[in-house]
Amino acid sequence: MKLEFTDLAVEDLASIEKYTRDNWGEQQADAYIDLLEQAVSNILDNPEIGPERPDIAENCRYLPEESHRVFYRIDDEKIVILAIPHSSMDIEKYLERE
Repeated sequence: MKLEFTDLAVEDLASIEKYTRDNWGEQQADAYIDLLEQAVSNILDNPEIGPERPDIAENCRYLPEESHRVFYRIDDEKIVILAIPHSSMDIEKYLERE
């Protein structure tokens, strides 16, 4: 199965990395990004790992990882990472940006 990131998801990763580096240092930023990358790898290995969120979008699921949530959609032959918002965010409003 192929993997695709929306522009919003790419922006989220860059923002998470910058925030973590600025507040907790480069080593912690690298470790946290590694955790998020492992979550994405787990999704790729087992697409149905996360609970469904049909209220967000058709075929939408999410996987919590530390303080963030990886929202993704399962399409025919690919998994689309929609966004990686902080757990405190209102996801419906956040995804309106996409």
